[in-house]
Amino acid sequence: MPGRLPQTAKVRVAVPPLKRLVVGVSLRPWLQDALNKLAKSDPAHRDLGALLKDLAFLQTKDHARERIARFYRDWVVKLESVPANSRALTLYQDFSAAFVLGTS
Repeated sequence: MPGRLPQTAKVRVAVPPLKRLVVGVSLRPWLQDALNKLAKSDPAHRDLGALLKDLAFLQTKDHARERIARFYRDWVVKLESVPANSRALTLYQDFSAAFVLGTS
């Protein structure tokens, strides 16, 4: 809009187990809480633990963009590896797992 000062965009971080991009300072406490609730054998525990460990690094703009691109690339590759008639079920399972993880 003319006359307004440009604002810098917020850095978004991809959280693959949740199938979401997140912004905000409350991510670290949420990750710590989620890790305490998840069983160590849960694959999401490993992913969220790695995210928490590298969070400061991943919140830099360039690294965040790279992670988001990698997140979408990996997800598309996963969906392409499934037969076309099973993709709807695969998406349903992915989103259901993300919903359950996000609400627990």
